[in-house]
Amino acid sequence: MPATPRLPGHIRGILRPALAYTLVATGLAVGIVYSLLLWQTAADRLRHNEELEFQQQAERLVRQTQFHLNLYRAGLNSVRGLFLSSDEVTREEFSGYINALDLVRNYPGLRAMAFNRYVTPEQLPAFAARTAKSLAQSAPHLPPFQVFPPGDTPHHLVVEYIEPLIDNARALGRDLYTDRPRQNAVDYALRHDFSATGPINLAQHPSRPAILLNMPVFPPPQGGPRRIERLKGTVSASFVLDTFFDQVLDAREPLQLTAEDMGSINERAAPQLLYSNCRQGRNCSPPGAHTYEEQIEYGGRLWRLKVSALTAPEDSTALALSWYLLITGIAATLLFGGLAASAIRARLQAQRLHDALQERETILRTAPDGHFLTQDGRLIWGNDAFFALIGGNRRELLEQPWEPALEDLGRLPELRENLAQALRSGRPFRMEAPWRREDGHCFWSRMTATRADPEQPAKGVIWTLEDISERKAAENRITHQAHHDPLTGLANRAALVAEAERLLAQARRGHDGAAVFFIDLDRFKAINDQYGHDLGDALLMEVARRIQATVREMDLAVRLGGDEFVVLAPQLGDPMDAGRMAARLEEALAAPYHLRELELHSSASIGISLFPRDGENLDTLLQRADTAMYQAKTAGRDNYQFYGSGNPD
Repeated sequence: MPATPRLPGHIRGILRPALAYTLVATGLAVGIVYSLLLWQTAADRLRHNEELEFQQQAERLVRQTQFHLNLYRAGLNSVRGLFLSSDEVTREEFSGYINALDLVRNYPGLRAMAFNRYVTPEQLPAFAARTAKSLAQSAPHLPPFQVFPPGDTPHHLVVEYIEPLIDNARALGRDLYTDRPRQNAVDYALRHDFSATGPINLAQHPSRPAILLNMPVFPPPQGGPRRIERLKGTVSASFVLDTFFDQVLDAREPLQLTAEDMGSINERAAPQLLYSNCRQGRNCSPPGAHTYEEQIEYGGRLWRLKVSALTAPEDSTALALSWYLLITGIAATLLFGGLAASAIRARLQAQRLHDALQERETILRTAPDGHFLTQDGRLIWGNDAFFALIGGNRRELLEQPWEPALEDLGRLPELRENLAQALRSGRPFRMEAPWRREDGHCFWSRMTATRADPEQPAKGVIWTLEDISERKAAENRITHQAHHDPLTGLANRAALVAEAERLLAQARRGHDGAAVFFIDLDRFKAINDQYGHDLGDALLMEVARRIQATVREMDLAVRLGGDEFVVLAPQLGDPMDAGRMAARLEEALAAPYHLRELELHSSASIGISLFPRDGENLDTLLQRADTAMYQAKTAGRDNYQFYGSGNPD
């Protein structure tokens, strides 16, 4: 067999270094490409975490804005209750009530609260003279009272009382109906019970945009038509926008906030700037920064809130760390070549993960919120705050099967399903629910959960447990104040409107009818005038207690205002049954009242309308029950009357 031919030596001398250089270059290229991929993966993951944290901050800022706005509305409704509970409120009573509310502490950012009197053009001169005299006697240091600006309008709505008087006295006498934005807001409030203006300039703060809130005050009967001719006035509150949003913003969170008014919900307009904390180059987000937008509705206006981060993604620590990974990978590739570079990168990754986990454990261990780790349904670790929250013993609970101790065990399947879906999709899990401590006491909790390591599910789930009982209690107080009469504790008109839609819909589906009882106390004004408002209030509270004790548990008892009450009774469409309930109410309210060592005698005139015979909606049923109540007054009081055909035999 012939020998295999060999390349000449000089050619082999050229090819061997070339092959070596090629292998080195190939190994270097592979190492650089791998380092670039590692760099990009780390940068993407860190940027994603930063974007998620920013979105949580932005959503928290929007919710905080809505919370403060709803707090203002609840406070304004409380002031309206003062005017609904009395025929006339003096300047001193109004001032005392507002001072008791303590605006600075309980309603931060609110500048003033006012009562605006409705007068016709014919009544205006006498009203202005009477108010000027009253103001001169109570506050002689103030300029003479006069209505401004002049205007030929069919209605006038004049600022009569305003508190705090310091810094706000310039608004006294302001006629809201001579200004188109204020007039539109008042008209919207007449239809929808609450309104907010677009940005306006207040007389007391002409250079700073502000928002004016309005609620109408109608005299009894509250069930009558809501026309401006029946208007007693409006209660209003004002707040300066930059002060309000400065209160809402948390200086610890680096965010830029821009708020714009988009017009009314029925008629969009060009956006008007309400607020921006980007001033003179400070608190301004750079191009490319994370942004979050949400629109909220408030008092008939549509606001757009835009939240931006103050740093661009390329300025973040994520980029610095990712560049560090790239340089480390290239250096390892140059020093050790392909396999050595892979080993070093793996070792560096393990060390970085170990350091990150140690740092996270240190942070979580000392954090004020509860943090804990679960693996395969067992509790592996928890910080001191967690065991303090649940009231459990660390030694007894660790390494044991574990699930969140919800007060309502029926929600556990929902928790398990939502947690599994969130972990599969890579999203954080969130849930709010009452939590039962080991000692049996409960608190409102907010739970969040994410994987400890998204790429290694076996490492378990890291949880955060917060006690949000105070926040829930504040929300419940605001909801209760907005739907209940402050004197008697009965439901108010807002609650009646909300609940009537549900109850009448049920009655319509069940074909079992409903009844509306309009109750007006007899001789209440005489008692109130003879013995004073304090005893009158005590009588109203006892009347409310007797009504609540007489009606069924399913019935809704409401105080409309003054001495007028309403009972909405579902499943009571038969006139005979309605008559029997009216008779029980008559008997309960006619019994003697023993108040403050006095024996008082009163009774009630009751008008009844039946659903669907006398009306298909709440307004119609209230109007017709009111008409029947006046028939009972005409018939001698202390009786009840049905609308239309009269009482059943």
